[in-house]
Amino acid sequence: MERRLADAARAVPGVRRARVQIGRRDDRWQPRIRATGDPAARSEIEFAVRRELHRLTAPRPARIEIRLLPPRRPA
Repeated sequence: MERRLADAARAVPGVRRARVQIGRRDDRWQPRIRATGDPAARSEIEFAVRRELHRLTAPRPARIEIRLLPPRRPA
């Protein structure tokens, strides 16, 4: 599940890397996404992850936590 959600996040243009951890709280899943890429892609990442959760017929999460870090620039 985590791998499929990470793949969905990485498929968004401007995202280089993504890792997903799924926590549970009160019978609800809480995906936590940590990605590297364009900060403007946050809403697209959330949309892609929600769409993949829908495809997997997973319970709808109340919220998806996204931590988006800008790419490092070479020194």
